[in-house]
Amino acid sequence: MSKGNFLLGMALGTMVGGALGVLSMTRKGRRWRRDMRRKLEDLQDDVCEFVEKAKEKAADVKEEVIEKINKDVEALKEKVDVSEDYD
Repeated sequence: MSKGNFLLGMALGTMVGGALGVLSMTRKGRRWRRDMRRKLEDLQDDVCEFVEKAKEKAADVKEEVIEKINKDVEALKEKVDVSEDYD
């Protein structure tokens, strides 16, 4: 299983678990709705924070991959230049 699928599953599980937890509360009326709203807002904040961290990590990985590809391209160009000297 890839890390992306794992993280997506973890985020979805958190959302579903949070929603089920809120729905299983026994309080009634205004107090229950207030508590539910607060918990959903907290869950939304958690999910937004998770998404932001995931975006930052993806950007970091992207930069690392670009740097590695550029290094490999330069090394390959050098090898091609050297091999052309022998022709």
